[in-house]
Amino acid sequence: MRDVPEGHPESVEDGVKTTGTVGTELSMLEIQNLNEVPESLYKYSIRAAVFMAAQSITLFYLAAKSSAKWYLYTNYPQPEDDALSRPPSGPDPQQIGGFSILWYSPIFIGMASMEHFCCLVFKKHYEYYIARNQNPFRWLEYTFSASLMRIMVAQLAGVTDVHMILVIYILAALTMQTGSAHEVFNCKARADGNYQNWYCYWLSYVSHMTTWLIIMNYFVMRLQHGSDMPGFVWGIVISQFFLDASFAVVFTLQWMSIPPFDGTYKREYGE
Repeated sequence: MRDVPEGHPESVEDGVKTTGTVGTELSMLEIQNLNEVPESLYKYSIRAAVFMAAQSITLFYLAAKSSAKWYLYTNYPQPEDDALSRPPSGPDPQQIGGFSILWYSPIFIGMASMEHFCCLVFKKHYEYYIARNQNPFRWLEYTFSASLMRIMVAQLAGVTDVHMILVIYILAALTMQTGSAHEVFNCKARADGNYQNWYCYWLSYVSHMTTWLIIMNYFVMRLQHGSDMPGFVWGIVISQFFLDASFAVVFTLQWMSIPPFDGTYKREYGE
């Protein structure tokens, strides 16, 4: 028999009960000061889901009409007969394919719409976690959607190496997962006024800043080499950098309980 914390949706749906010593230990681990979840949060989710779904459909249509392509390359060392006697002389760029990065936008916006719909479908689970300073639905979506967004920005900035693109994607996903880990490890501490462990929070900055250092390096080098950067590329790269920074600011304010983001549901509106 599984031990499920009291109040968890599965404890009601599956008829699981905790008794004796195990039940006492689980009750000690449970958060004492739960958040109140306003009904307006669900109305917001409905509006956001519908609005983002409409955006995604529109962007899918526009992406399908575009013929623009961004190409990806490998940069393995040049083949040499005496490779064991000296280091490689340099990369041997090979084009492996191309596609329009305009497909990224409708995909990650569609993911955000699906996340809001899931919050409505699995309302009991969503409410359970929001009351306990967590939202695994959002972090799961961000792990994929924010990572796609990051590699879109990277390709616009001039990153063409397929392995570099993969590294940026994985590091962006890792940033989201360390943010999720901070919630899991500190949900009780924040609710009950205890000390929080900020290790995962600071660790997330390592992966986050690494991706942006790579992107900004390519972006600046293209400018230095005289590339005529379109205005929309400037707008996307710079705006995404500051939007990512604002997410970190809102997350910090919420977990430090600094108004106006001193409640979990307020962060749901903010993010």
